[in-house]
Amino acid sequence: MELDHQLNQEKSILSYDDDSITTENGVYNFPCFISVDEVINFDNFSLDDNKSLQLLRKLNKNTEVLIIGTKAPYPIKSQFAIKELINSEFMNITSSIYSFNLMLGDNRRAALLIL
Repeated sequence: MELDHQLNQEKSILSYDDDSITTENGVYNFPCFISVDEVINFDNFSLDDNKSLQLLRKLNKNTEVLIIGTKAPYPIKSQFAIKELINSEFMNITSSIYSFNLMLGDNRRAALLIL
């Protein structure tokens, strides 16, 4: 899906489909992490894995909020556990991408994790 090009942010999402997103710097398959500082593709990533959560905490240290986009609803119990570790918001992929782009447009330090 093509997005309106309202933003001039290098890391803003230009388009997305069922398994990838496109920024000005390239195409990234899911799962991936995008912040103003870096973009990382993961081979395997699970929010139920302690190593993955520790990596997220490290990556997310310079951001205000981590937006987590998922294809299917994430279990509420797991969401609360993750929110205790990381300032995060869960939403569907479309909403997460729009929210990320809006936050970048407001010059906020957001990060996006799409699973």
